[in-house]
Amino acid sequence: MCKHKLAFIQGDTVMLFDSKQTPLLSEIHSWPEFGSLKAHVSEYEKKLLEIEAAQGVLTKKEKAIKAEFAHGLSHGFK
Repeated sequence: MCKHKLAFIQGDTVMLFDSKQTPLLSEIHSWPEFGSLKAHVSEYEKKLLEIEAAQGVLTKKEKAIKAEFAHGLSHGFK
């Protein structure tokens, strides 16, 4: 999903080529089907946040492993 599609779905008028398109964007957002799309986007964003959190945990583990190994190289392994 590109940032432009996400901005469109979120109703970000800054992404519009022409500010005169704002009423059209508002009309699209009022369509009944749009509510379902918003729910799917919300779930999509939630899953991405979960992945980013997991990546953060893995990055910390990686740094700890590297630091432990570097310490072992400098001071000897136990």
